[in-house]
Amino acid sequence: MDFFSSEEHVTEWVKEHPSLKGDTITVEQGLAFITFVGAKRLDYDYFTPSAEVPRLLKEIGLTNEFWRR
Repeated sequence: MDFFSSEEHVTEWVKEHPSLKGDTITVEQGLAFITFVGAKRLDYDYFTPSAEVPRLLKEIGLTNEFWRR
């Protein structure tokens, strides 16, 4: 995972690393994802709600090929 300070920084990094594939997400998207997946991870009976992850990804706008793997 890499953190970028601007869209220009992302563009430059992609040019420098053409063989790497991935996606960029906003802080809000990352927070929504980790809150959904990990909010109750310290509970004794915790399980990752994997069946609901595709719906969440679509809901928060993560819909390109990278997220459908």
